[in-house]
Amino acid sequence: MKKEFGIYIHIPFCSSICPFCNFNVYIDNKNDHNPLIGSMIDEISYMAPMFKEHTLKSIHIGGGTPSLLKVKNLEKIINKIHKVYKPNNFVEICIEINPYKFELEDFKNYHNIGINRVSVGIQSFDNKKLKKLGRQSNEKKNLEICEELNKSEILNINYDLIFGVPGETLDGLEYDLNKSIELKPKHISTYLLTIEEDTAFFDLVGKKKFQENTDDEIVNKIELIEDVLKTNNFSQYEISNYAKDTYVSKHNLLYWNNSSYLGIGPGAHSHFVDHDKNIYKRWENYHDVKKYISLANSNQNRFKSVENFDVSMYIKDSIMMGLRLNAGVNIQKLKLVKDFEFDKSEISKLLNLNLIKFENNYLRLTFKGRQLSNKVLDKIINNINDLTI
Repeated sequence: MKKEFGIYIHIPFCSSICPFCNFNVYIDNKNDHNPLIGSMIDEISYMAPMFKEHTLKSIHIGGGTPSLLKVKNLEKIINKIHKVYKPNNFVEICIEINPYKFELEDFKNYHNIGINRVSVGIQSFDNKKLKKLGRQSNEKKNLEICEELNKSEILNINYDLIFGVPGETLDGLEYDLNKSIELKPKHISTYLLTIEEDTAFFDLVGKKKFQENTDDEIVNKIELIEDVLKTNNFSQYEISNYAKDTYVSKHNLLYWNNSSYLGIGPGAHSHFVDHDKNIYKRWENYHDVKKYISLANSNQNRFKSVENFDVSMYIKDSIMMGLRLNAGVNIQKLKLVKDFEFDKSEISKLLNLNLIKFENNYLRLTFKGRQLSNKVLDKIINNINDLTI
């Protein structure tokens, strides 16, 4: 198997924290970002020996809100990655942004430092929904940023949309989809609002002030999304992601194909796979920004936790992640890593219920299976035989 990896850069600052967010983020106090940038650049070099035999396919700058950084600091990070890992000219370099003018520098500057993909956290074009989501934008401001981005030299543009917000109607969701399509992005991601612990929304649910969508409502909304985007020539390639032409997310495909990735920054997660050397490892950086910087400065271990796992866990994870893709999982290829078999009776049940299908060595979820993906995945993962070391 190819040794490929992506680099994720975590910028843990936001101008405000959304009530649905449980990421490792902090309110940006406008302090000097240089100490953090220096520590991240040091980590990029520090981790180089581990990834020296892997080919860099993507750089994803997320958070948080990476657009809060000055372009010169973003450039330092990108230049360091190029110097250390020497990617080819086809590497995808993506930055996440909010549609907030006060957070952004000129898109031309992004293009000039090598950024070739922008992912915009639109979430919605409905003002009431945006307010409920705690966004500092409205439909007019969203449109202004999108139109400005369309005039730039960056062609690969993604919009993130959130659905399943209480009070959202099918008509309202269809409006969000059609408004996005009118702006001609190359990629659209549609994420179901999930209520996570340690968020403002979680507290509201506990107080019964926040009513989540029913299963039937969610299925109806997913069907609407797939129908509208398919009609407008967006190809679904993963449960939540749709692309025009060849504009799939290279970085996210690394996650779903269970490949290696290096997380840089406070709270970032990493995943390393080397079948030849039988190395399977995950680790997580310390979350606190000051601690992360101090450990880097003293050249100490930055990792909050490290997990060495085995090839059996790799197989299970690969199936779980890969079944999110419309293409599914190449079972024959996966068996080259380690041979295994599914419990035939359980698989037959799933096939007869039209929840999965096998085609040309690929195991896939059907449309019905995607609606019940968690239950189907659980059945599959827990019925794999001959996977002991």
